Amino acid sequence: MIQTITPDDVFPGIVALLEELKKANIKVSLASASKNGSLLLAKMKLTRFFDAIADPTMVQNGKPAPDIFLLAAKEIGLAPQECIGIEDAKAGIKAIIASGAFPIGVGIKELEKEISTVPDTTYLTINYLKSKWQEHV
Repeated sequence: MIQTITPDDVFPGIVALLEELKKANIKVSLASASKNGSLLLAKMKLTRFFDAIADPTMVQNGKPAPDIFLLAAKEIGLAPQECIGIEDAKAGIKAIIASGAFPIGVGIKELEKEISTVPDTTYLTINYLKSKWQEHV
């Protein structure tokens, strides 16, 4: 399955978001539940947007433990409290919260009363992230 991944598999809006973040010199770290995170980024031609990649082989405990998000923040020289974590799974949201980072859920409607959520990735823009961060701090 990984062999068939191409840039066409990138979720809508993600390349535009990553380009905006890069242009604004905002560091981006991937906290992947897959040990193939680096390979997947390469297959989708996204590697250039990421300053660091944390995968499950680098931490003792997987999601919902906060380990992967703690490492992802550390790898870009930030405290988790200075980071936004974007996730599409409940276990990932739990891990983000436990790490101290600010969570944004994608497609997790049942959590919309507890955290900031968007219906899909097209809503993720730098302006959206900045506005949610301002509400948070």
